[in-house]
Amino acid sequence: MIAALIRKELLDNFLSFRFHVSLVIVIFLMLLSMMVMKQDYEARLATWRENTEAYSQDAREKNSYLMLMFSGVGVDRPPEHLELLYTGVEKNPNRKANIWPFFKPEFTGELNVNPVFPLFPAVDFIFVVSIVMSLLAFVFTYNAVSGEREMGTLKLLMSYSIPRDRVILAKWIGGYVSLVIPFLIGTVICSLVILVSLKLHFNAQDWGAFALATFASLLFIGVMYSTGLFVSIICRTSATSISVLLLIWVIFVLVIPNAAPFLIDQTRPIPSVSEVMSRIKYKSGGTINKVIDETITSFGEAIGVDLKEVDFRGEEGAAEERAPQPQQQPARQPETTTTAAARQQPPDTQLPEGMDASIINQIAGEITDDDLREIQIVGCESFIDGKLKEKTGMSLDQAKSLYPD
Repeated sequence: MIAALIRKELLDNFLSFRFHVSLVIVIFLMLLSMMVMKQDYEARLATWRENTEAYSQDAREKNSYLMLMFSGVGVDRPPEHLELLYTGVEKNPNRKANIWPFFKPEFTGELNVNPVFPLFPAVDFIFVVSIVMSLLAFVFTYNAVSGEREMGTLKLLMSYSIPRDRVILAKWIGGYVSLVIPFLIGTVICSLVILVSLKLHFNAQDWGAFALATFASLLFIGVMYSTGLFVSIICRTSATSISVLLLIWVIFVLVIPNAAPFLIDQTRPIPSVSEVMSRIKYKSGGTINKVIDETITSFGEAIGVDLKEVDFRGEEGAAEERAPQPQQQPARQPETTTTAAARQQPPDTQLPEGMDASIINQIAGEITDDDLREIQIVGCESFIDGKLKEKTGMSLDQAKSLYPD
């Protein structure tokens, strides 16, 4: 008996106008979505390959690893294969970054932006399932029981010796199968397009993820169909049933997904990007300093120079080499205390009151990530000159005169 009831539900749905309309709408939307996202995916993939080759060629043209270190290495994140079907959380992904020593890489650009996405919501498979299929589930179920109650056929059906739960089960099976047939047909067609396309290379992991997403979509459709059937059972008329289902659809499909981030932010505010970056920098400061020390040591060993003995602050050694040296040094007279003090701190380069000369030696330990970028742009000597003027009010030449030896 239950098989006959299932067959009845299938025939009623297959011969109905709403089934044919659903078949056309679902298949058309799935194919249109795939064609648009396929074009966007191929453009992203082509741009990624071009940029990768350009970055590699630029790196090969560098004469030394030192030049490569200061110029950085460009990288692009390749597009995911499943972006062909699902937009996911990357509505406008930033995929371009530059790798520098001692810096945390940050994505700063985007390879390709589809002009359709900023104007309209991304019509991917998630959109088809969450919006279209959920609404069709309510369209298929709003009069499944209440409609028969209005026409009087429900009393005739209940006169047969069959339990009510089996009647409801037969209606659920027949209606659910009728509803998912358009979705499964569209999924199979899109899978065939992926298989025959030469530019799309899905591996086993991609197919597994696609199958899992399809299974989750079928579960979601089943939940929405069960909700619609339940409302149709408890409502006396079809008009009441469709009104209640429309309210449920608006709340659970439109209101809750869009209002949830706002409500969460009100109860527990989400920290800003600058605050999160400050926390990361604070917690990773010790690790970064350790990595910097190890990198400097390894780089010095590679070039055969002890970088710790190199004076980057004032280049006094270079100044001494440029200064003319007398042929014979006269015998030095014993220095008095006054002479020694004047020699350490000449009158024309007096330090500001309350400042110790050791601050000049501390500037090198306060260099930040932004300072390293500035050093690369303006040069080490110009950077030190600016830092001295900022902290002590004196220029680099005045600081050099404090240490003539």
